[in-house]
Amino acid sequence: MNGSFERIAKNLQYLNDTLGDLHSLGIQHDIQLPELVLVGDQSAGKSSLMSGLAGINLPRSGGVCTRCVTHIRVSRHHTWQCRVSLRRKYAFCPPADGIISLHSVTPDDRFPPWKPVHETVLDFKTLDCPDEIENTLRWAQVAILNPNKPHKDYIPGSGHATIGEDAFEKAAEHTEAKFSPNVISLEIRHPDFADLSFYDLPGVFVRPGHPDENYLVQVVKNLAETYINHKEAIIIWAIPMNLDPMNSTMSKIIEDCDALDRTIGVMTKADLLPRDEGTLRQCLDEQNRWEDVFFDDSSQWPSEFRQYRNRCGLKQLHFDLSDKLGAAFARSLPTIKTKIASKLIRARHELASLPELPANVELEVRTSLMNFRDRVLSGLKGNQFSSNYQYLAESFRNCLIAMKPKINVKDDNEVIEIPDDEDVQGNPAGQPKRKATDMPPPMPSTPSKRQRTANASPVKREELGPASASGPGGRSGSATPSLGAAPTETPSPFAEFGPYKSRKLRDISESITRHTRPGQPGLVAGAVYEELCQQAVRPWEEPVRKFLQLVMKQVESVIKGLFIKHFLNYRND
Repeated sequence: MNGSFERIAKNLQYLNDTLGDLHSLGIQHDIQLPELVLVGDQSAGKSSLMSGLAGINLPRSGGVCTRCVTHIRVSRHHTWQCRVSLRRKYAFCPPADGIISLHSVTPDDRFPPWKPVHETVLDFKTLDCPDEIENTLRWAQVAILNPNKPHKDYIPGSGHATIGEDAFEKAAEHTEAKFSPNVISLEIRHPDFADLSFYDLPGVFVRPGHPDENYLVQVVKNLAETYINHKEAIIIWAIPMNLDPMNSTMSKIIEDCDALDRTIGVMTKADLLPRDEGTLRQCLDEQNRWEDVFFDDSSQWPSEFRQYRNRCGLKQLHFDLSDKLGAAFARSLPTIKTKIASKLIRARHELASLPELPANVELEVRTSLMNFRDRVLSGLKGNQFSSNYQYLAESFRNCLIAMKPKINVKDDNEVIEIPDDEDVQGNPAGQPKRKATDMPPPMPSTPSKRQRTANASPVKREELGPASASGPGGRSGSATPSLGAAPTETPSPFAEFGPYKSRKLRDISESITRHTRPGQPGLVAGAVYEELCQQAVRPWEEPVRKFLQLVMKQVESVIKGLFIKHFLNYRND
């Protein structure tokens, strides 16, 4: 594996042995150790550079390989082995309308629509042959861009990952997410390797492929800043030779992160040839030999650059990385003990602030939770909560009754309220209540002898549908309840919802005519009743929502109060 991590590992053998022992203890979870981060603008040749450094073929097609982070961690083992896994540190939470804009990217939400969650690691595939890495990585990247689908469906040879180039192209084209801050992880074990860590980040860009993806420009920049800001990270900045470094987007990011002193600039694409899949996919040995010939051949390599020959080629980069990593490791080792001691002191201080553990922790926890549950149930059945709930329920019911439909039988002059059960009980004649302007109240009469006006015809109760026999929801109630009815003078919590707009009698008549079936005159179709009922309950949406919110607020208040009171003994400020 010429031209791989082997050269770096051998030059750092002793330091890496010590750091390897620390890695095995899991120290990297508490203390940041030196790592390499490969960054650059889009299409800067990063993937080819990483392939040369790692000694393996990484995906270099222009699709999904630029849409997520790749982490390569190498360690010493008696046989070669590679374990590919998906590290999910963010959950995919797209908005309901699916629209993400540049305004969605904020200091508190740097990678929309992804939200930080507890990290989980999903095993993808374990490889025994380096030739399988490229294809496995391609499908792993598609899997990480489809977070709501089983990742096992994308393991090569199963599910979507069937044999054939077309299968991959189709899967890569129809992913759920355009980008992911989650990580594809490769754990490579090799007899000659020591512990090293490489991150390959998506290339930053200025113009997205589609106008709807403008937000991705800032999201990818935020991702680069996150990794560059790691103080122990050594930055490898890939810059194509046909681009002025000062015009590179990555230049400003590195400068803003104050990381110039730990950055190695690597100029790529020295031949300035267009991307050619055949050339890019040549084996690493041929690529290294071609590189040596290119830099030594004066006909291809300008004479002005000969003085920099000792800084050209992948071999020289290996030496430079060895020196940088060696210095970083040497600086880290003496401070590790101090950092661990400091963290231990903080952990002991936090533990001291907690109450002493009981003899049987599990029993104590179970007993406390059961007692808390009983107190909550008792509190929700108590007089105070019941009284508050009764007041809300009565106010809500009165609000709905006040919103019951009214029928306008004469344009802007006379309104008939649809009576409910209580109206019928209090008025045996079942006479509808009338509200009139500039007219004296009508004399009492039976339904069959109602006063008629010049523009109104008799209305039968059965023609008004089920709502005429009872209040909304089939419950009896006062015909004209007070909207703020309550035991006290406080206004009703539903006072904002006014009476329902009255309907014109002729609209109901038109509905009856519209739904009348041929050959069945005088029979009101069921669709009329359904339509009238839907119109009656449609305005209930907002009052119902507010009623539920107020009830949940009361429940929350009871639970929070009991929680503080019940667990007060376990609190130690």
